[in-house]
Amino acid sequence: MERQIPIQVPIHQVPIQVVKPRAEFPVWGVILVMVGALFLAAQAGHIHLWTFLLRWWPLVLIAVGATHMVNERRVLSPGITAVLMGGFMLFFTLGAIKWRMFLKIWPIVLVAVGASMLIGARRRQ
Repeated sequence: MERQIPIQVPIHQVPIQVVKPRAEFPVWGVILVMVGALFLAAQAGHIHLWTFLLRWWPLVLIAVGATHMVNERRVLSPGITAVLMGGFMLFFTLGAIKWRMFLKIWPIVLVAVGASMLIGARRRQ
């Protein structure tokens, strides 16, 4: 029986497996494109910038929440909360829901945010 001699490989020749981090969605690139397009449309006279911003500002909350859900797949509750809050506020700014109705249903917002926090805390355990 032939005796096997272990082969010693210098440490600099040992292959190292590198785990690549998952690529995140390029949020800042999208934001710059959107802001640039918005200002370009305002400069060309197609939209009135402040009227547009006053009506559509909840889209920022929706975009932040959606980005969080895409980049942080383990903990979705903050992203879901931001998307729901943005959608809720968008209904108000577009006139689909009247502000006086908010006076009747505001506790639902508290319940939703609290439940989201509990779900997020539970998933982190």
